[in-house]
Amino acid sequence: MVMNFLIQPMIFLSGAFYPIEMIPKWLKFFGKINPLTYGIDAMRYFSLGINEFNIYLDLTILIAFSITLVAIGSYLFAKE
Repeated sequence: MVMNFLIQPMIFLSGAFYPIEMIPKWLKFFGKINPLTYGIDAMRYFSLGINEFNIYLDLTILIAFSITLVAIGSYLFAKE
């Protein structure tokens, strides 16, 4: 249930099926704060050589998001 509620909208807003430039303006904000957007953009760059964002921006956001979630997970795990 959680997968359908959270992950499926994230995939649709990430640009995996269609470019993020084609979505309505009010949805672009949610697409740009979605970390999957930058992961898919990096995969497109490395596999096809096509990207919407700078590859360094993609990698920076992915690394920062990963470090943040690992830190939160470590804190919550140590608390128990």
